[in-house]
Amino acid sequence: MSVSYAGHNIPVALRPKRPKISLVENKDNIKILIEVEMEGDIEQTYFEANENMLDTKFVKEVESAIERETVQRAKDTINQIQKDFETDVLGINKYLRQSHHKLWKKVEKDWQDIFPNIDIDVNIDIKIRRIGLVR
Repeated sequence: MSVSYAGHNIPVALRPKRPKISLVENKDNIKILIEVEMEGDIEQTYFEANENMLDTKFVKEVESAIERETVQRAKDTINQIQKDFETDVLGINKYLRQSHHKLWKKVEKDWQDIFPNIDIDVNIDIKIRRIGLVR
């Protein structure tokens, strides 16, 4: 993936850890939170860079830019999975069956109709670990 920063595309290799799924208390609807931690490497950068690529502030800004873009991509994908395909490839049904069995028993019969309407939120935390070619 690459992220736009200061008018330049910066390629970043991301390595996600196993996502954590949790049920958020919500009396009106099922709400799921998917949390993903990732580590990344800035693979290369542009020449004649004005920024100090090793500066903590620069790295934090790139991490934030990648997080925003990744969260938006994840939300768009989840929306398409829910609304267009209406297929639970995320394994929310499995999570509910294993971790919230009473709730699963209530929704199991109507899961095909319920899944497209549940609230799914995404939280992504990215940490840049290594920086490749700098100048």
